Amino acid sequence: MENSELKNIITEFKISLDGLNNRLDQAEERISKLEDRTMEIIESEEQKEKRLKKSEQSLRDLWNTKK
Repeated sequence: MENSELKNIITEFKISLDGLNNRLDQAEERISKLEDRTMEIIESEEQKEKRLKKSEQSLRDLWNTKK
């Protein structure tokens, strides 16, 4: 195999690795965004649960004062 052929193979290999690294970076960024969104949803659900519990307690208190 000649020197120029080896250089071409190495160049193609580098280009392929750069492409793979770019795709990996994009995948990591998408995963990070999904993790952030998941946390937002979890926090929102926790807040809804707290509000619901407060409302239930308020209704119980109101019911108990009316007895």
